[in-house]
Amino acid sequence: MRRGFPDLLVPRAPDEEGSPGTRYLLAILAALEDPGIGPGFIGLVRGLGTHEESRRIFLRFVGEELLGRVAPQLDSDRAEERVALAGSQLLGLVVARYVLRIPPLAGLSIEQVARTIGPSIDRYILGDLDWGGDAGGIA
Repeated sequence: MRRGFPDLLVPRAPDEEGSPGTRYLLAILAALEDPGIGPGFIGLVRGLGTHEESRRIFLRFVGEELLGRVAPQLDSDRAEERVALAGSQLLGLVVARYVLRIPPLAGLSIEQVARTIGPSIDRYILGDLDWGGDAGGIA
């Protein structure tokens, strides 16, 4: 079984170092800190719990782009669950760093954050996960 990182997630730059999850996080964090991209996305995340339209937009993105386009590329067991787990890690990071601005996380460089959290993303996408013997969805 092929267990590679989905091509849609890994930026293609030959001089980049680190694992696929680290490179992915570097790209996402750089986009979030871009004044043309970040504020709109962070605003959308801020509204998830209180604004129904924000929630619908975000869920549509998750369903169509992540679960619909990325999970099928994974070619691994329980691809949708793996993408959802990685996405939950990323959403938590965005909330903690950019919405709540929790110190010291908010003050770390994007490289420090990516190199620290990237291996967790790799584990969700590529690693062996203990599903608790459940053959269906996550219990």
